[in-house]
Amino acid sequence: MTFNEDEFYDEQEELLERRRQLRRKKRQRAGIIRTALVFVFGLAAGAVLMVALARYLPSVLQKSPVPTAEASSKPETAMGQAGEAAGDMTGDAAAEDEASRLTGEEIEQIRDNTEVKGEKEKALLGAVDDAEMIIRFAQSSKEKTKENDEPLPENVDEIIEEKLPETEGSESGRKSSDQLIEDVKQALIRGDGTMNALRRLFVDQIIVTREGDFFFFPITDELAHNSYRSESLRENSDGSLDYLDEEGFSAKKGVDVSRYQGEIDWEKVKGSGIDFAFLRAGFRGYGSGALQEDETFVPNALAASAQGIEIGAYFFSQAVTEDEAREEADLVIGLLDGQKIAYPIVYDVERVSGGRMSSLSQEKMTDICLAFCNRISEAGYTPMIYGNMETFLLMLDMKRIEGIEKWLAFYNNDFYFPYDYSIWQYSASGSVEGIEGKVDLNLDLKRQM
Repeated sequence: MTFNEDEFYDEQEELLERRRQLRRKKRQRAGIIRTALVFVFGLAAGAVLMVALARYLPSVLQKSPVPTAEASSKPETAMGQAGEAAGDMTGDAAAEDEASRLTGEEIEQIRDNTEVKGEKEKALLGAVDDAEMIIRFAQSSKEKTKENDEPLPENVDEIIEEKLPETEGSESGRKSSDQLIEDVKQALIRGDGTMNALRRLFVDQIIVTREGDFFFFPITDELAHNSYRSESLRENSDGSLDYLDEEGFSAKKGVDVSRYQGEIDWEKVKGSGIDFAFLRAGFRGYGSGALQEDETFVPNALAASAQGIEIGAYFFSQAVTEDEAREEADLVIGLLDGQKIAYPIVYDVERVSGGRMSSLSQEKMTDICLAFCNRISEAGYTPMIYGNMETFLLMLDMKRIEGIEKWLAFYNNDFYFPYDYSIWQYSASGSVEGIEGKVDLNLDLKRQM
């Protein structure tokens, strides 16, 4: 069959438009029903949780335990890590809207019916690859419940029972059982969430969740610690944060953006108090593994720099070999074309449901990460690694990446993660004048104003 280019694109556009209209109607109807159901089930779940805590915690806190085991498996619990899941598309309304325009069937249909004859077809398939990655990322995010809403593990009584003897002499060990119960109760009343309440019982360990498993990492002095103080944080009326310590240090404010933010008015962004911006240089396609540049990187870099906003670059990776990681680094280096930038070039590594990197071991993932960072250093730029607590404690070997700057995504207004990092992404739903829709907000906790 002869491929008719114009006819194909017209048919695809009509198909997509019909699907958009149907989805809009369905979302409107579903929204009303969903709101009612969430309210009802939320009340019910809260009541059940409070009854369970009141019934079981007092008895188990009188007993004694152990968790030196790194993981406690709870296959029926929710993922519970979304409070830390950052990334390119999480919480990004523009990206979610774009992803909703294509289904898996439509992606396959476009691929099957597209004969690559020139740049136009290549661009189409690149966009399809992009859309597929967004869909996969959205599916992964939907599996994750907001960390503060994570239900307590089903064997919470055994976990606490095993832990208490181990805390003798520590802060939690010096507390009475009644005080521990009161701490948990007050955390729930304040709305801190069950995960944060559980963390109060394990002050000597870091708790990370993934797909229903709870992982416990003893805090070690083998890794450099940060000295950030929650008391130095100030929350503004718009939800943004300031950090001003007793010695007069004031953290710089930043955003990170990609093409999903659309056209940005960088003059207004600067006027709103933003000091720096990380710009997406590109990504590796989920389906084909092909490299894709972000077409907004260069224009955003020029426009932001013209307003005095310092810039850095990041690449959203799906590399499965060291050579692929070096290829990703070379793409960013090539886009910069020898131009120096104030902020690092970042290796963005996150677990995406069904992604190319999902089956890699921690050792292999660390090898790949180091290959990217070493190539960046060789080119005369500063490397940095972006991720959440799952990235740094489960996916990568922290000892091997010690000394490389880190950018942490963690969406609670405290410094729970004890180890050293430079940039803190504290929100994926911020609002900044000059940027339409939601945007990630960051604080630079190292570089002086």
